Amino acid sequence: MNDLKKTPNLIKLNSYIVIQRQGYFKLHQLSSKAEIMLGKDKIDLSCVIDKPFWTVFKMIPSKGSKREFALEVCSQTEDFSKEFSSGADNRNITDDGSSQNLTSDDINEMRESGLSAQVILEKIIENSKTFKEKTEYSQEKYLKKKEKKYFEYIIVREPTIRLLSEIFYFRDQSKILGLRHDALSQIYTLANIQHNGIYALFENGTQGLVGAGVLNYLSDNGLLINLTINNQPQKQAILAMNFGPEKLMQFVSVKLKDLVNSTQNKNNEVEDASNEKLSSDQINNSLQTNVEPSPIKRKHSTDETECPKKPRWTEDLEKAVATLKEKQLNGIIIVAKEYPLNILTLLLPYLKPSSQLVIYCQYREPLVQLYVELKKRRDIIGLHLLENWLRLYQVLPDRTHPDVTMNCTGHILTGIKVLNS
Repeated sequence: MNDLKKTPNLIKLNSYIVIQRQGYFKLHQLSSKAEIMLGKDKIDLSCVIDKPFWTVFKMIPSKGSKREFALEVCSQTEDFSKEFSSGADNRNITDDGSSQNLTSDDINEMRESGLSAQVILEKIIENSKTFKEKTEYSQEKYLKKKEKKYFEYIIVREPTIRLLSEIFYFRDQSKILGLRHDALSQIYTLANIQHNGIYALFENGTQGLVGAGVLNYLSDNGLLINLTINNQPQKQAILAMNFGPEKLMQFVSVKLKDLVNSTQNKNNEVEDASNEKLSSDQINNSLQTNVEPSPIKRKHSTDETECPKKPRWTEDLEKAVATLKEKQLNGIIIVAKEYPLNILTLLLPYLKPSSQLVIYCQYREPLVQLYVELKKRRDIIGLHLLENWLRLYQVLPDRTHPDVTMNCTGHILTGIKVLNS
C-alpha cells in the first residue's frame, strides 16, 4: 500500500495534467513546448514543471501581446464579492448596446496594463448604466459571466478517473458510448473489482476509460487482460493516468482473433494427444509450448541457443492464454459497440464460479437478447438488466429546480456464474 505521508506528486515533463479554470477542465500532455490554448488565450506552462499538483497559478499578461500569458505561483485567488443596490425587476431595462461606457479597446488596455480581474470588474460595473437597476439575481448572473471572461487563475490538477470521465463526457459523449461517471462506478461495483483479481475486459469506443479504472484498482498481483479488435488498443485514458512501467505491465492487450486461434490450437493439441493415448506428462508439455511458431534461426549465428527477443504482443498473448488455461478470471467486463453474445460465450468457460460478468451497451436491445440467451443456461444466476437516468438539479436559495432534460447513460446487464449441477 502507498504511504499516506509521502511527498505530493510533482508535475513532470511529458506527463498528463488537468488544467482547471473555474468550471472548465482540459486534459493536456505537458510537452517540451509547454504551451496550451485556453479559448483564445495562449498560456506558457513552463512554470508548472516540478511544482506540486493542485498549485494555483496567476495568469500574467506578456508584454506586447494581447492574449498571451505567463504563469506565476500564488497562494489564493481573488474573490469578487461586494454588496450592490438592486432593482425590483428588469422591466425598464432594454439591451440597446449603450449601457456600457467602456469600449472593448478600453478594457483590453486595462488588461495589457496589468490590472487585476477584480479591478477591471469594478471599472466595468462603475461604467454600467443599468447594473444597479438589475435584480439581485440578474446582477449575480452578470458578475459570473464577467468573472468567467476575465478570471486570471488556473489550477493544475492530477488526472483521476472521475475527472477523465467528466472531461470525455462533456467534450463528446458519443465518443465514450454515453458512459457517465455514475454508470462507470456501477460497472466497477457490479464487477466486484478486487485489488489482486484477474479480469478480462473487452472495451471498444470509450478511449480506454474502463480499463484505466480497473488498472487503478489493481495492486501488484492483479492482472487485466484487455481484448481488442485491432492491433492497437484504445489507451488515451490509460496514458492520461500517468501509470508507471510496473503498472502498465499488468495491462495485457491481446487481439481477440489471435486469442481465439490460440485457444483453439491448444484444445486441438490436447484432443490429438488424448487420441494418440499420450501420457499426462506429454499433454502438459504440449500445453506449455509457445503459441507462436519457433523463430527462424539466423544463418550466421554461432550460438544455437540465441534467439531474437519476442515482441510485446507475443508475450502478452502467451500470458493471456496461460491465464485462461488455468480458468483464473475473477470477472468479465464488456463495454463496446459490438454484439456481446459471441464475446461473452468465448470468455465464460474461463470465469471462476461465484464471479461476476458485467456488460454495458448504449442500447437496450442487444442486452435484452443476451438476457434471454443467458436465461437458458444453468450456470448463470442473478441476471439483472439496469437502465440509469440522471436528472441534475439547481440548488440555490429560492430557485431550486430540476433541469428540463434527463439523460440516459446506457444499459447494464449483470450476472453471476455458478457451478452447473
